[in-house]
Amino acid sequence: MTVNVGDFLCLAGTVELHPGVIALREAGLDRRTQWNRLQEAIEFVHCECAGDLTNKVLEVKSAGDLVLHAIPE
Repeated sequence: MTVNVGDFLCLAGTVELHPGVIALREAGLDRRTQWNRLQEAIEFVHCECAGDLTNKVLEVKSAGDLVLHAIPE
């Protein structure tokens, strides 16, 4: 998980295989809110990706707004 989204998206796009990235898109979140977003992301990965984020980036834009991308495509 990272809030340094740009760097990790660039890194993920330069390799054939990566373990996946959970990217928090909201700035300035306190620790509790970050933890809540991470829990939501983990549940999403469990339900929608069978627990596997390989070569995927899950963008957490806000509570309830999660977008999954394949990187590299």
